[in-house]
Amino acid sequence: MKKVFYILSAIFAVGLSSLLLFTTVDQKIFLYLQKIIPEREPAVPLVLVPVSDSDFGDDFSPFSAQSKENIRILARELGCKDVVFDSDDKNSFVYIDPLVEKVKAGVEKKAPLFNFKIVFPSKDLLCADTKTPSAFKNINSKNLPYSFHLVAKKDGKYYAASAFSQSLDLLGSPELRVSDSALLLKNVSLHDGNSSISVKIPRLSDGSIALNYPKKSWSEYKNVSFSRFYNLLALEKNLYEKLNLMSEQGFFFELKSESPLDVLNSALRAKKSRNENEYFFYKKKFFVLMSAFLSGNQERSLCEASSDEKNLVFIKDSFDSCRKLFAEIETLRVKLSDSIQNSFCVFALCSDSQVDFISSPFDEYFPASLVSYVVLSMILARDFVFFCPDWISLAVAAIFCLIFIFLARRIKKNVLMILFSVLLIVFMSCALIFALVHFSVFAGISIPLASIFILALILNQYHFAESRQKLFEQTQLFSQQIPPLLLKKINTLPADSINSGEKIEVSVLSTSIHGRDSLTSVLNEVQFAAFMNYYFEKISSAVIKFNGIIESYRDDEVISLFGAPVFDQNHCASAVNAAREIKNLDKAMNGDIQTFPKSPKPEGMNDDLYTAFFILNHNCIKILTDVGIWSGKAFCVCMGSYSKKSYRISDFSWKNAVELKNFGAKIEASGIIIDENTAEFVKNDYILRKICSVHEENSKTVCEVLDSLSSDDDKLWNYANYWNQATDLLKKGEKSKALAIFLKLLEGRPDDNIARYSIKQLNTVE
Repeated sequence: MKKVFYILSAIFAVGLSSLLLFTTVDQKIFLYLQKIIPEREPAVPLVLVPVSDSDFGDDFSPFSAQSKENIRILARELGCKDVVFDSDDKNSFVYIDPLVEKVKAGVEKKAPLFNFKIVFPSKDLLCADTKTPSAFKNINSKNLPYSFHLVAKKDGKYYAASAFSQSLDLLGSPELRVSDSALLLKNVSLHDGNSSISVKIPRLSDGSIALNYPKKSWSEYKNVSFSRFYNLLALEKNLYEKLNLMSEQGFFFELKSESPLDVLNSALRAKKSRNENEYFFYKKKFFVLMSAFLSGNQERSLCEASSDEKNLVFIKDSFDSCRKLFAEIETLRVKLSDSIQNSFCVFALCSDSQVDFISSPFDEYFPASLVSYVVLSMILARDFVFFCPDWISLAVAAIFCLIFIFLARRIKKNVLMILFSVLLIVFMSCALIFALVHFSVFAGISIPLASIFILALILNQYHFAESRQKLFEQTQLFSQQIPPLLLKKINTLPADSINSGEKIEVSVLSTSIHGRDSLTSVLNEVQFAAFMNYYFEKISSAVIKFNGIIESYRDDEVISLFGAPVFDQNHCASAVNAAREIKNLDKAMNGDIQTFPKSPKPEGMNDDLYTAFFILNHNCIKILTDVGIWSGKAFCVCMGSYSKKSYRISDFSWKNAVELKNFGAKIEASGIIIDENTAEFVKNDYILRKICSVHEENSKTVCEVLDSLSSDDDKLWNYANYWNQATDLLKKGEKSKALAIFLKLLEGRPDDNIARYSIKQLNTVE
């Protein structure tokens, strides 16, 4: 039956979790978990070129059509594979229907929840028509954080986000297969003439893709300053102007080969005609000729042909400035070439003014122009997380629930059960996150977590109910109040050891009211019962405080047990501590007897008890508890019927404690009377004095507990020391010497009834 309950609980937990939670919950969890996912290196290096207002002058627009063309050609010339210029408008979508592989009608149903504009049709984003048809102006947006729509579908036609469209152009315009679960790029070209790969991009439930959580600072990216490109273009422009000036002065007339300026003009004509290969050829040739021109004999020949001092200075200055400018260009080209060699460059605006162009929740936390960089990086690195189907999440939840049930059945303690529940939830979360980080697989966390949490609540509640039932049964079994700590230990014991009984080392504490007849003489039966319940409650609290149990109530006598049913090696000390607490309660009870009758009856107090206090106070009756403690082996067992049982001492060893208590009452001792065994265990902690009987031969020595050794009462310690010397003399037969010491001690303590009792015995013998 218990197994069936566990299984049904697991089914209920998994079922309820699957009904309450949906895929979007897991997607939101995943999007925030991306902070811990390491980024993969792209197949082709990516270089970010942040463009800020400080990188160019007022007369230069970095993203004008001509500037973009010049920068792209310069980057390609220096070894860059290709260049991407971040789109100004992140909401624009470009018509890409020719790239989309036609799928069966109804297969791709996810319309992106994104407010976008459509750009009709253009392959070149630099010259794109940004006219927005009215049909696309009011598409609502509920985009998830850090996700981005790559494609849109309207009236059966497909469009790509500008950042995605640029990546497609850069990767050779691969064929695109669109489905509900993923976007598949087929035959992606990496511009090396050999590589051709396919990239699968998984989609979220709303059709977007999850962007990798980027770094927050531009400086943390592998980037090249835009000023390098800008400065290099400016220096080459200055060099071109310098060469034109030198040409006008006839510096190239006597050259036997082509002049550097002619080759450079040929390169510029090729650039204008968009013949990049021819442009690169002439540009390379220009640098060879220019180096030879500046390091050859042309300067010397021009100087020898001129006799004018001013011309000589002009020639020399022209060549020096040209060499300096050319050397600066070559140095900057080498540095820039090393930074962008065989890479893709992404030019992105990062000026403060770009906050006006925020287009997605992604951009609220990171630069808007990073979208193009991140999308291209993820495609090149194939850095996408694959989401398992929903049934995988349910299977994971079911497996962990079964593991939880299997282990929970072996846990007996409630605290361990709670701790195990927490640890399993933490372990499961770590396991799922580990799979996400190291294998890029996300199986869903919400349903497994919710299932374990619900199951843990059910089973913990079940365990608590079981514990309460066991506690009730144990309470019924013992039929008395038991200290919670002791009860926990009892619950761990086999039932047979309690029901069958065992001989165990214990301490028995016996207490009763001294002069009980004085109470019954002034109180009626109802008042006496009310006062005795009050008295028993006080005595029981002291016993329970020191992990004792009440063995029985006999008239006004209370028998308490320490060290059973769970053995406690400190049972003697516990019994003595409880006895001292009881003696202290005498003062508290006498205080109640004097205080309560002088004020109105407290709310909640029994009327008969209040009357009893009044009568006792009126008759000047005080409570004095006689206490005796015996330690030794006793046979303890749970006795009684099913309806009422109690844990008792089945032999008569309890009578030893009663005899000690009665002996203390006989000699009117105000302290605690203990036997030799108890005294042996507590002699290092308490000040004790021995009490010897002179009438009985071979009588056992009993002791009285005076105080604890920690009290630092030197007078009391000396008193006990002299007393024990007297009892030692008495044992040796030197009764007169003992009597002299007792008489001396009585003078110092005239209220010492035990001293008076000992002197009386010795006088009787004498």
